[in-house]
Amino acid sequence: MNIRILKTTLITISVFSVLLCGCTEKKYSKPSIYEGELPCKGCKGVTTMLTLNSDLTYTMSETFHFSGEKDRYAVVKGRWVPLKGFKNDNSAIVYRLLPDNNGDIMYFLMPDAKSIRKLNRNGEIIKSKKNYILRKKA
Repeated sequence: MNIRILKTTLITISVFSVLLCGCTEKKYSKPSIYEGELPCKGCKGVTTMLTLNSDLTYTMSETFHFSGEKDRYAVVKGRWVPLKGFKNDNSAIVYRLLPDNNGDIMYFLMPDAKSIRKLNRNGEIIKSKKNYILRKKA
């Protein structure tokens, strides 16, 4: 193969790679905060506040409400990754939360600009009549 053709091919591939990477990366300029009451197996409910920071870190604060007992609190921190596409909707956004403490990965679907919906551990919609929606605060 001619060295000139090889150089031209490598340069072309490099340019297209940079362009493709630049097109898919979205910048997040400010944190997004979501709040709500999620269902809980074994308690009355979980008051949840999820903050997605612009540096792709997150903090999830949860208050577990029990009958006849004191509330219990938990804070989970980690990194989040935006994923594009869900089922038959290629434009849908799913947030994958990766906890720092090696806990369970969580998924949230963004059905609209003002809310996110908790998904199951496999990243699928939870089939239930209970509310799995957190509303955007900021």
